[in-house]
Amino acid sequence: MSHRISYYLKKFYQYISKVYLRHYYNTALSSHPLWLIFFFIFGVCFFFLLAALGTLSIINNQYQGSLAYISGLTIIMYLFALAFTPTIILSIQGYRHRKKIKASDVPDDIPKNLGVVEIKKVILYVVIIYALRDIFGLAWELLT
Repeated sequence: MSHRISYYLKKFYQYISKVYLRHYYNTALSSHPLWLIFFFIFGVCFFFLLAALGTLSIINNQYQGSLAYISGLTIIMYLFALAFTPTIILSIQGYRHRKKIKASDVPDDIPKNLGVVEIKKVILYVVIIYALRDIFGLAWELLT
């Protein structure tokens, strides 16, 4: 089972690297590349701002709800912001090289969408493994 999970993780990482390249070519071939770059930078700054505010509310103990909820949400916002930084870098590079790149230079194997199917498979396998561990651990504790 773990071999299959590692296979899908490897396939997912290859897919994501091609998705990042898609941003490079989209920015290079876009009619308004500066708007794309501005949108990406604004989005990353927004996520970093939300994550920083979440961190400050954790540190100052100002959040009224569950600490696990705000901590998890803050970590996810940091991860989203960090995941989009290669997009900004590749978009700026695509903007710099826009005069050199033609539509015929775009590789055929660049995906048109994100790897949602691969993400679902990885999450499903991880959930199954953890559920089986919990079930067998609970059964082992009841038997002993």
